[in-house]
Amino acid sequence: MVVVMGVSRKSHGMVDSIADIATAGIDVVLGGDLGSKEMADVEKRVRPEEEAAEHEELVGPLPPPASEDGADGDGGELVGPQLPKQKKRKVLQFEQQYLATLPCAQMYERSYMHRDTVTHVLVTPSDFIITASVDGCLKFWKKQIEGIEFVKVYRAHVGAVDGLACSCDGSLLASLSRDQTVKVYDVLNFDMIVMLRTPYVPGCCEWICKRGEAAGRLAITDFNSGDIRVYDTRSGCNDPQETLQVHRAPVTAMRYNPVFDTVISADSNVGA
Repeated sequence: MVVVMGVSRKSHGMVDSIADIATAGIDVVLGGDLGSKEMADVEKRVRPEEEAAEHEELVGPLPPPASEDGADGDGGELVGPQLPKQKKRKVLQFEQQYLATLPCAQMYERSYMHRDTVTHVLVTPSDFIITASVDGCLKFWKKQIEGIEFVKVYRAHVGAVDGLACSCDGSLLASLSRDQTVKVYDVLNFDMIVMLRTPYVPGCCEWICKRGEAAGRLAITDFNSGDIRVYDTRSGCNDPQETLQVHRAPVTAMRYNPVFDTVISADSNVGA
């Protein structure tokens, strides 16, 4: 039994067979005595027509295929440059121990004290305080209206600091040690500018230049003899300008008087 429900393109012509019904686009309801071979023939002719109609309705490029995880095409792929991959956080060894030692109070203080015995304290005319210790550290402090403020620390020498000297205008500082080095600092900028290496062990030092004088002359004594050597620190040369032999014993102290432009020195010979 064949029931015709509607006619589209070939409705005005003669329908001779089931194939003509499928070609003409007539909607049919099959049943009754129709054989399986004829039904398969009808399906082969109808399916291409339906697939063509579906593709005609699509306008523009086809949508991207769905991702493997089932996400939609709109949210599955990102458009534009991709974000950099997040770096793995490095795990610090013994991190919990470091965190446990952090101060837990709302306010706390930090100490800038020396870790070893303080050997020298010097106050400059430029309102700086210089301290030195046995472990070779040199610390700069700045005088304020109320109290003092820590400025900078230098690990100046391998051994203990054995001598400190400041120029009369407070702009230059010298430190010496038994490691046979003498270091010169710019006090106002708290910076080391010159390092002298001596072939002898220095005993003490003193600046012998007037206020505002361009040449920074520094006198250094020999710890094992009475010799006094004068250096021009501005040149940075390790060779002395002159060597004075005015003492028979090692010199223990020197002081410069800028008013009279005179140096007073003393040695370890008690009987002299």
